[in-house]
Amino acid sequence: MRAHPGADASSFEWIRPHVFAGFNYPPSQYQLHIQHILPPLTPHHYQMYLDGHHFTKRRFFPFPYVVAALEACVASGQTFEGETEIGELVAALSALGVDYDAVFDAEYERYGESHRLLANWSAEDFEAIVVDGAVLDLATMAPSTLPEDVVAKLKSGAFDKDALQNYGRPYDATSGRAGGTYYAHTKACPLPVFPASSL
Repeated sequence: MRAHPGADASSFEWIRPHVFAGFNYPPSQYQLHIQHILPPLTPHHYQMYLDGHHFTKRRFFPFPYVVAALEACVASGQTFEGETEIGELVAALSALGVDYDAVFDAEYERYGESHRLLANWSAEDFEAIVVDGAVLDLATMAPSTLPEDVVAKLKSGAFDKDALQNYGRPYDATSGRAGGTYYAHTKACPLPVFPASSL
């Protein structure tokens, strides 16, 4: 990948409007967790986005929606006791003026726009393409002759994930340590020092 022409190397501010942020409701990780994703998506994940299988509606809660919901609850004194079904929660928040569908749809559209703006993948970066579940050689568009295990990983998106991930599996067979890649050229910047009383 190449640097985006709109990138400003002296500041991160240019990228902030393009961050995908939100909470993914269980069962994907069996806990409520926040996701911060910087585009571009991998081609596999962008296809999932186009098919409506990424940032799933009523399971993914965009950060702006959660903030608006919390602010509305504080302002109205609304609280929720025990377990509340998602549909019931969304309806109650809608009654407070926080429209999940409107926020979700706007954020979902923004994610696609940011991906398309920043996705500067080159065809030379890839050997094959998945079309309607079939793996094709990118140069000839004929059925791929890659080994079956590689074809299976291409179909699932695992091949790109393994190539790009910077933590976790696969483990090195010799050392037993997590493999993957990482960016070794971090920007030197001072970290804030907090007084002990604030910890």
